[in-house]
Amino acid sequence: MKQPRKSPVPLDEDLLLATGLSWGLVQQAQLVPAWQLLQACLSVWPDDEYLWLMASLVQIELKGELDMQHSQFLRQCRCQAVAAVLLRRVAAFQTFNTTGV
Repeated sequence: MKQPRKSPVPLDEDLLLATGLSWGLVQQAQLVPAWQLLQACLSVWPDDEYLWLMASLVQIELKGELDMQHSQFLRQCRCQAVAAVLLRRVAAFQTFNTTGV
């Protein structure tokens, strides 16, 4: 019988809950509360890439741009496919803002 795969790092239940709550706010377009929650979460789990990705998404949606810290994160994170989508989203906001459409 095949053994179930074990996660190399056990998931922190608090981190899992915080990630789910954050994603729920993002999905409901509650961007300001999502931003506030994500900032608090990143102060507790500063190395979690999923929290950084969500925070980057929310920052783009709220401000139409990324600060230097989030921009650097996206350029070096392991989730380059997602990062590429987010960077294209920033570029789309910048194009829209400069063309005045």
